[in-house]
Amino acid sequence: MGLLNVFDADYLEKAKEEQKQTFTIYAADDSSTARNLLRNILTKLGNEVVIFDNGEEPWNALEKLLEKAKKENKNISNYVQLVITDLEMPKMDGLTLTKKIKSTPGFIHMPVVVNTTLSDEVNKMKAKSVGADDFIVNFDAKELADIVNRLALRVKGE
Repeated sequence: MGLLNVFDADYLEKAKEEQKQTFTIYAADDSSTARNLLRNILTKLGNEVVIFDNGEEPWNALEKLLEKAKKENKNISNYVQLVITDLEMPKMDGLTLTKKIKSTPGFIHMPVVVNTTLSDEVNKMKAKSVGADDFIVNFDAKELADIVNRLALRVKGE
């Protein structure tokens, strides 16, 4: 897994200007290197990023936010616009997290992106089968910026 290079940094600066909005993104990955890379890319785009090191933590945080949203008569998308998850993590894997999000009233429209180094077609199909909105391999900064803008803007606009 390569680190963010100068070309990616230049691209992210341009993409930040084009994004024109700040999104709150929850990201889960058990690799500290992956978490740092995700934080770096997503914050360079101007987003607020909350990083978790397993799948159970974002699920618990999302449930608490949903309770808050209901009390305040708001939509969960007022608080979080996108979830990015690794596939293989302790406590709760990314497929389980995605399935729980996509099958829980209040979260159904929450975009979920699977970001993994497991690039085979089987894992891509598994992610799609539990409702993942997209699938990224190896932290492609351009692809991640495009997906964040497309999916987070969609949910924030609802």
